[in-house]
Amino acid sequence: MNPHRIAGERPLASQGTVVFADMNKTGPLTPAAIAASIVQAAEQSLSSGQFDIAEHALSREDMHRALFDFPSGQERISLDRTVVILDAGAMLAYAPYRSNILLSHDPFDDADQLGEMLGLDANSIRIRLHDAMLSASSIVTLSKSAFSALSPLISKPIDHRALPPTPLRVDGEAVLVVCQQSALPSEDVLNILAKSFPHHEFVQYDPSTVFEQRWKLMLQVGIAELGLPGARLTDAWAGGLPVVQVVNPAWLRTERRRRQGQLVDVVVEHGKTGLLCTTAGELKTLLGDLFQDILPARVVARGARLQSEPAGEWDALLKVLFQ
Repeated sequence: MNPHRIAGERPLASQGTVVFADMNKTGPLTPAAIAASIVQAAEQSLSSGQFDIAEHALSREDMHRALFDFPSGQERISLDRTVVILDAGAMLAYAPYRSNILLSHDPFDDADQLGEMLGLDANSIRIRLHDAMLSASSIVTLSKSAFSALSPLISKPIDHRALPPTPLRVDGEAVLVVCQQSALPSEDVLNILAKSFPHHEFVQYDPSTVFEQRWKLMLQVGIAELGLPGARLTDAWAGGLPVVQVVNPAWLRTERRRRQGQLVDVVVEHGKTGLLCTTAGELKTLLGDLFQDILPARVVARGARLQSEPAGEWDALLKVLFQ
């Protein structure tokens, strides 16, 4: 028992710093976006108050100075905070630190760009990235590309996880259209919908703005395999956003055989996690009904939201990274 702790006093929050390099990247899985999500999750998770997380964005000058001030091979330990680094630029600067690494993509893909930015040979960049992984306390990957790139290079285990759901905003007027690769071209889908429902707004999924807008419902065209935040069924479920999905029956049969029936995250369960149809005619009829009365879809969405636990998933990731 800690003799200095007052009876009934809450333990000190676990402190941590999320470090990333500002390389002007866009999209939902940018280091800046992930850092902001981590800080927000720390404030709203099931363990709210147990984590004190700060963000630290590195400039080009910060990266360049660190390369020469802290050469590889001289291990450093952060004494006051747990350091979590999110991308190749931060890996360069914090290579000597025994930090936790959280990656959303293959860091070696950035070697050429970083080399040009810092005036260094790309091969020396790759060597330092490898050194950063060797000195890391732990490595967590958020994408298959990152896991596939790193796993052959290091012997330590890699913790591969999906980025926890980020709730989409509801109570809007526009319909979010997510057109999967196996579906019709998104332009064709949007044109068909615009002609059928000229007084309603249909917006194609844009990873850079999807969380800024409020939505009436999500329309998934095809098997939901895109896997990006804002395009996932789990993001709609977490926000209580109604989902309508249209899937070609042949695709559905093929996927059920290939996945041995495990389609829970890529196809809605009709009447429980969303509304499912299999033809364009069914889709037009269903949307026409919902535009008259959205309540049935909202009831289904409410049930799906009760089954979603994004706070718990974020809580588990925070504990891996900061405890």
